[in-house]
Parts: sequence; C-alpha cells; structure tokens
Amino acid sequence: MKFSLALAAMLIISIPLSGQEVGAEDKLKTLGIDSFTVGDPIRVVRVMEGDTQIVPKVPSRRPSGQPFQAGENWLKDLTFVVKNLSDKEITAFVFRVDFPETGDDIPPGSGAIEGNYPYSKTAWIGRQPAMYVLVHVAQHAVDSLHPAPFDPLDPQSLHPSVMTNLEFVPRDADTTSLPIDILPGHELSVPLAPYNDAIKEGTDSPDRLVGRGKRIPFSAITTCWIFLQNAYFADGTRWSPGVFYKPDPNVPGKYAKWVPITADEFKNPTR
Repeated sequence: MKFSLALAAMLIISIPLSGQEVGAEDKLKTLGIDSFTVGDPIRVVRVMEGDTQIVPKVPSRRPSGQPFQAGENWLKDLTFVVKNLSDKEITAFVFRVDFPETGDDIPPGSGAIEGNYPYSKTAWIGRQPAMYVLVHVAQHAVDSLHPAPFDPLDPQSLHPSVMTNLEFVPRDADTTSLPIDILPGHELSVPLAPYNDAIKEGTDSPDRLVGRGKRIPFSAITTCWIFLQNAYFADGTRWSPGVFYKPDPNVPGKYAKWVPITADEFKNPTR
C-alpha cells in the first residue's frame, strides 16, 4: 500500500514530538503591577514566567501589558524581581497579589469602597519588626483574605470590606522567618510557587467570605496583579506607596504608631 508524499507529510506534522505537551489547557494570562513614582525606594523591575520575561500591565501606562500563554497552575512558574532603589538596606517588605476576576473587577488604586472585593493574598518577605497589628475577632478571620499581619493606622493594609470587628494586638518581632538584607542597588527574586496551593484553596473554598466576591474556580483565573504594600529599612523607617514613615518615639511600644515624614527625612531620619 502506497502513501503519497503529501499524505505522509500531513501525518508527520500532525503527530506531537515525543515529550512535547499539547497545550490544551493553556489560556491567555495577564499580569499587572502597581504604578511606580520617582523616589520610590523599592520597585518591581521584572516579572518572569520560567526563564521568559513577560510584559506586565501598569495602570499609569496606556497601552501596556502583553498577554502570555500558560496552563492552569501558571502561578507556580511566576517570579517577580524587586530592586532596592534607596541608599539603605531593606530588611522586610510586604506584597499582595489580587485576582480581580473573583470580585467586581474594581480597578487597582481606584479607592472604591463599594462592591465585591476580589480575593487577594498578602505575604511578608523578611522578618516582621515588633509592632501592633490588626486581628479579626469575627467568625471569618482576616487570614481568609490576608495571611500576614497588618500595620496599624495604615489604610492601605486592608480592603475596606474587612475593616470591621478588628482590634489592635501587640506582636513581638519575628525571629523565625528567613531574614533578608537587600543592599542598595541590589535585587531579590520572589517566586509565587510557595503561595500557589493556598491561593487555590482560598479561591475554591465554598465558605470564602459569603457575599464578598465571586467564587470562580482557580482553573478559570486568567489575571492577577502584584502590589508592593510596605517596605522596612535597617534604620527603622518604613515606606508605603507615596508615603514615608518613622516610628513615633512618644508612643509606648515599638512601632505602636507611625509618623509620616518627608522624602528628605526618610533619607536622613535623624534630622
């Protein structure tokens, strides 16, 4: 039985190469990062999917972002890189990952207080200093949205949807987490793989914040945003987007209250 050369070529082309996956589950994904301003002491400078650099969306840039093809567990392959743009060491920072499809697609940074807020995951990198933190006293703990503690008197630390049934509790400095020391001009890579399973469990949970956000399966999520929330420095100062702080020496308890300072005071807090 003879095959034509054309038919033989079609058969060869239609057979996947050995070991090569057919991306049936792959979908277009989009990743965004928060806007940055001149003078920010820390910034996300790259986002990688495996060994490939991806182009993230940035709210202040139009147009921006380039969708990329990835499978269901795409977060496991994502890594973002932060750079210390200040002249002093960073000893800890906090980041948050939002999934707008699980809420009402509220624009990042809009300040909106109405609607269903998306599921988000907040995490510390480095060791948290001693401070007063907000904890939830209701049935649904803050950990259902954010597994990490929050700084007091910082409205950017919490979604308005959970600003109820909270109280301040003193917390000792963290002595167990892996310490970091990002020197000026240096970078640190942060993989999202360690948070993948917890995020999947949170988005898929049938008990997740009744009436707060849409329950869509983790496998259907195609968009996430990465935000830097706070950064802590070796001299005791702190940065939140657009604001610098130092501890108030007149308030008992380390970091019981933060005092806003200027950018010049941040560079020289003893002034």
